[in-house]
Amino acid sequence: MTVGRRCFNEKITDEGLIDKLSNIKIAVEKDYDDFVREKNERSKNWNKGKRSKGGRYNKRRYEPKVAPAMVNWRSYKEGKGKREFDFSKNLNSLLNKISGDNFYKIQDKIFETMKEPKDLFCTLEQLFSKAIRQKSYCQYYARLASNLDKIDTYKGSVRPAIFEYCQNLYKENSILSSDVEKKSYDELCKYFEYKQRFIGNFQFMGELYKNNLLDGAMIEDFWKILLEEIRAGGEYVESNSECLCKLLSTIGNSLESSYKNINDFKNKYIKPVEDFSKDKENFTPRIRFMFMDCAERKRWID
Repeated sequence: MTVGRRCFNEKITDEGLIDKLSNIKIAVEKDYDDFVREKNERSKNWNKGKRSKGGRYNKRRYEPKVAPAMVNWRSYKEGKGKREFDFSKNLNSLLNKISGDNFYKIQDKIFETMKEPKDLFCTLEQLFSKAIRQKSYCQYYARLASNLDKIDTYKGSVRPAIFEYCQNLYKENSILSSDVEKKSYDELCKYFEYKQRFIGNFQFMGELYKNNLLDGAMIEDFWKILLEEIRAGGEYVESNSECLCKLLSTIGNSLESSYKNINDFKNKYIKPVEDFSKDKENFTPRIRFMFMDCAERKRWID
């Protein structure tokens, strides 16, 4: 369509070419309208049935507790220059080499390159980004973030920075998730791209919790977000379901030990998963068995 518009602006006189471009434009618009219509129909079908019984599935948009804005990610992003670009490139190269065998060696090299306070933001940003694409290394990225808090230059700043980053994730999710059916094609593409990133961060957040960089209140906030997203159905219900199970498998043992009353933990975290595992109407067998394994504590990480 962009090429077509550029061609029209150049006042192409070839009637045949103009007709072809017009037909392409009409076809793309029709495909997009069909896509949005089909998506809306799936969402409507999802919201029928048991979800109306007893009000078990509350569609009210959940608003999380707001962490104090102790750091400013926006000023960091707006002030990026050549030094930040070079630092980020070198950091990415080092993180690509990290493993259980050379963790401390790579960590020392990373810490040696960090000279300024704003390097903290770049490092955390890279860790979140890496955690999405390389989930098996989340434990190392979280441990590196935890050790950052022991450096005098960054002591006391790591936890607030992570809190604000996670808080911004929620805000972006709320904005981009609103009125999906009214979005343009480009906005919808941005929404889908962001949604993948949002979902991919949850395992890393679980590892951050285990390293005392996120507290139980923040985890509970995002747990409720996932429950709301799953109950609302839609395009990402399976991805959100996998994410919920992965989060609970990652932090379940640690989270359970923080509860004085074990029944409170079960009602808040285990029971919703058990309910999903019995929901044959809205979940595929694969997802139901995944919920079942999670509720039975199979594959929980110590």
